[in-house]
Amino acid sequence: MSYSKLRKKYVILLWIGMISLFVGHFYLSSLYPDHQDFYSNTLLVVLGLLFLLYVLMNKWFGKEALKILNASTGIDFWYEWSQSGNRARFSISKQSARLASVVYCYMIGDFSSAIDRIEYLQNQNIARTDRSSLLGIFIKSSLLSGNAISKEEIQKKFSYISFKDEAEKDEALQKQLAIYDILVDQQPNDYFDHVSGSQAFQRLENRYFKGLNAQLKGDLVQATSLFEEIAQEDERLYFVRMAKQWLVSEDHFLSALVPAPKQESDRLATLTADLPLPEVELPKKKGKKKWKWLLLIFPILFVGAIIMNLVESNRPINGIYYLSVDNMETKTASLNKESWIKIDGDHVIVKEKGEEKTYPFDREDIELTVDGKQYDGILQWGSLSLFEQSDSSHDIRTYVSRYSPMYSGYEKGTVRVEKH
Repeated sequence: MSYSKLRKKYVILLWIGMISLFVGHFYLSSLYPDHQDFYSNTLLVVLGLLFLLYVLMNKWFGKEALKILNASTGIDFWYEWSQSGNRARFSISKQSARLASVVYCYMIGDFSSAIDRIEYLQNQNIARTDRSSLLGIFIKSSLLSGNAISKEEIQKKFSYISFKDEAEKDEALQKQLAIYDILVDQQPNDYFDHVSGSQAFQRLENRYFKGLNAQLKGDLVQATSLFEEIAQEDERLYFVRMAKQWLVSEDHFLSALVPAPKQESDRLATLTADLPLPEVELPKKKGKKKWKWLLLIFPILFVGAIIMNLVESNRPINGIYYLSVDNMETKTASLNKESWIKIDGDHVIVKEKGEEKTYPFDREDIELTVDGKQYDGILQWGSLSLFEQSDSSHDIRTYVSRYSPMYSGYEKGTVRVEKH
């Protein structure tokens, strides 16, 4: 499977999952129309499931990609991934395409481009595992291109990079030092006799250095067998071309494994013609994308509204609510603590004109009947608004509890009201 097909499958499955979550959420909300807080309270759960879906889909994509790279050298896969940076809209997609272009350049033997791209990416915010992989490619590219780098420098660079554990770090360092022994010191190092690789290209790379090591030990039969095996692979790969070059050379010296500069330059130019260049993407005007940061306001406000709804839904209902009295001369409202409603479970106690009476109370729909008159209510943010179920009446009575954020203002008589 190619990268484009795998990516298309990933996007389709991700969209199906997202749409299914939202449709399921709307459907469940429709089953509980009387529960006004159900939609907002469960939306956080949906957002959490969306994040989990994204994480799981990325893991799935990684596993599928590894299956492809395990079955083949994946040069076309890495090339398509690198090209995707030209049409990517998100920075994370562009970053992954840049990382893929480093691998592709290394695979085809364009070591100078690989080094340039790595140096560019070193100043970017990339994952720890990516940094360790880039370090390995940087050192191998330097050694294979003949750039001067000592063992001490290699060990020093490894000391600056963190790995998952010391065993992984030691294994990666031993591989780089083995390549140094074979290419620079031209001394045998049996590291590659005991490793294979999880990906097809890694196995091919290891066989190449194993072949060079066999030559250094004087075992031309094994070296020839390994290089003949490598020569059957895609000729666009650097190690395949070098294996073929070794097989046709008469003396089989390592010095013979140097491609013709002009021919190699033309060949690499053809293979990298469509790759996005990091140098083109580097200069960015400050403030050009500041408007994108403003887009964060909407999800922040959205999440804030959900949190406020959750706080409101968990606010205590039971308690005393004092009558709010408007003063139209001063356009302020204050509390009349001689008139109040006390909610206590499924009934309320109403105090008016010095008398206290108890009535049944519907906590679910905020409804009650007082002296034969039916009232609907709205209870939010510690305030209870009651209005009579009559088309002829427009009287709205507001009661305020101590749970209201404006309770202190009502007590002081400083809450501003407009004339009705």
